[in-house]
Amino acid sequence: MEISSSYIHAYSKYPRFTRYISPGVLEDDKEEVYLDCHSFSCSTSLWCPTLSSSQFSLLPTTYEFNNVFREKLTSWFEKLLPTFDVGYTSSGTDSVVNAIHFSQLYTKKKSVVMFEEQYHGKYGPLSNRFSTSEQHSFYNKDCIITLPSLLHDSKRAVQSLEELCKNNPPSALLLELCSIANAGGLFIKEYIVKEVVNIAKKYNVLIIVDEVQSGFWRTGKLFSYEHYDILPDIISFGKSIAGGLPLYGTFYNKNLLENFPMKKGFYSSTYTASLLATSIALQILNEIMSEENKYKHFLTNIEAAGEIFDHFLLNEEGYFRKGLVISFITDITAEEFLKKKILLRKVGNRVLLTPPLFSDLTTIWGMSYKLKEVIKNA
Repeated sequence: MEISSSYIHAYSKYPRFTRYISPGVLEDDKEEVYLDCHSFSCSTSLWCPTLSSSQFSLLPTTYEFNNVFREKLTSWFEKLLPTFDVGYTSSGTDSVVNAIHFSQLYTKKKSVVMFEEQYHGKYGPLSNRFSTSEQHSFYNKDCIITLPSLLHDSKRAVQSLEELCKNNPPSALLLELCSIANAGGLFIKEYIVKEVVNIAKKYNVLIIVDEVQSGFWRTGKLFSYEHYDILPDIISFGKSIAGGLPLYGTFYNKNLLENFPMKKGFYSSTYTASLLATSIALQILNEIMSEENKYKHFLTNIEAAGEIFDHFLLNEEGYFRKGLVISFITDITAEEFLKKKILLRKVGNRVLLTPPLFSDLTTIWGMSYKLKEVIKNA
């Protein structure tokens, strides 16, 4: 298995990682060992020890034909989210775009509102990154209305949203409650989320929550929206649920589907819910939730791991943690940490830590200790 991520191309001498020795412990092609405080932008968050000995001999895709693993996975999702139906997609961006297209068809309105410092995929303005927007300039920019940041300019953002909805309500409000990729793992304050959600409800605007990176227990709860007293209309998900293999989708509130004319054939792609990806997702869900005690232990271990990071890093500037999203401010570069065999991500001046959720506490202790040593010696 070769593990890679698009952002590593920024560093010409980045190592070529080959496998997990155990969750949180990486090996490269030179048999050098690294502590993984990143889990490749949350893609391998749920890589668990039993996968290391699995035989990946299944077909990579069955195209549009259903399979028993897909059906079993859908049953799992029905237990986890009983008020939602699921539609599978082929990427995180597709999950978001699917949600947007659904909202446009459902409301018969064109525009969708998002906010600065949020990241919703690689298509043009969804990324909130100038270079990506330029690469995808063909994307209909009139469809996406970007308002000021809910993290650092919330008053203006809320006022702008109210004014927009009053004059020309959009089809949906697109929210990333935990902004990982563009803001370094910061959460929007609860009272601000309530304000924007109340505005959306007032003007019958659908609420889409992007959980592609923050979903499936990354923040200590199944989804980040559970930290708030809200229930989205649509949820986009992906990345970690299949341990790093491509498995993405969109959850739709059942109430919406009752009045939606395109319940079948709304979206299809070659690699949606493949046998391999769904079988891995089922192994992971079984590892976490086959017994009540196992599930409690899994959640307890996430919080215990977070408390170890608190112990070592709590006094660092701008320190923030929820579940296993950890963030703090430092001038030390990602390359400097890498020289000390620590893999992490820098977003602006913030260090972003999103270690694998199955990492044992000894590994987490080693990560935290080594991080603190690098900071001390910088």
